[in-house]
Amino acid sequence: MGQKKSSFGFIVDPLESFDVYRETTLFLMAEAQRRGHRLFALTLPQLFLKGSSAQGEALEIKILGIGKKPFFKVLAKKRMALESLDVLFLRKDPPVDLLFVHHLYLLLPLKGKVFMVNDPEAILKSNEKTLALQFPQWAPRSCITASWDEMSRFAGAEKKGIVLKPMGSSGGRGIFYFKSSGDSNLRVAFEILSKNGKRLVVGQEFLPAVRKGDKRVMLLNGEILGYFNRLPKPGDHRANLHSGGRLAPCRLSSEEKKIAQEVGRVLRKEGLYFVGLDLIGERLTEINLTSPMGLNEINKTQGGRSEERVIDFVEWKMNR
Repeated sequence: MGQKKSSFGFIVDPLESFDVYRETTLFLMAEAQRRGHRLFALTLPQLFLKGSSAQGEALEIKILGIGKKPFFKVLAKKRMALESLDVLFLRKDPPVDLLFVHHLYLLLPLKGKVFMVNDPEAILKSNEKTLALQFPQWAPRSCITASWDEMSRFAGAEKKGIVLKPMGSSGGRGIFYFKSSGDSNLRVAFEILSKNGKRLVVGQEFLPAVRKGDKRVMLLNGEILGYFNRLPKPGDHRANLHSGGRLAPCRLSSEEKKIAQEVGRVLRKEGLYFVGLDLIGERLTEINLTSPMGLNEINKTQGGRSEERVIDFVEWKMNR
């Protein structure tokens, strides 16, 4: 008997914003469709709670092909109770703002009714910039604060410089590197990122090993799915592909494999099944769990079709 055909929901940014060549969500959609599953796409404004029922105005779509423009066709618009879905992928990109947090609350009534990747309660309990700090043996020295005085003291103790990051962003956006605490722009950048002390800012020790790359290790159900390296372009400290970094194949050291295995074991218990670890010089800088990217990059650097393994896992979970 073949695999039961199921309804796959995806909470996403507007489909028109997708990178038709690299979008991880598109690879997942295309593979699910290839197996005969129905696809439903929803954006945050299309979600609502009616009583205790999570519902939405969904688009049933057909994928026309990765790399095609347009890459999708709308088959129908459907007002639906989300518990009628078999699986729901939470794939909304940061920023993790108030609307993002609120949509996770709307999805909580689905727990135990729909398999969700990743679990909304686990995302609410975590943050991509702070979760790595739960593994202090591998996390870089950090300071998270809205106070300039605290950040100034932290920066003064870091002889190799610091990196400032906004709490809720991604893709290398809003990241600043300062070689010393005496840089006159450090306070200005902190004031901008913190909205003059109204928002938390992440400060991390600068890791010179970033010049050799920022490795992304994708985990699926606690196990290594694949990995690749991102090399910063000359004159830039950011290795993120969205910020001009260059994709490259890589190998994992025994210590990096240990990090992935131990972190993966913890995250799997929390319902964080599909995540991306960022590693610089065997240090765990971030754990990406909202809408981690990397399937296209794994396929390019390691071969194969990593999306098949993700959908294999989802089908297995739905049929347990």
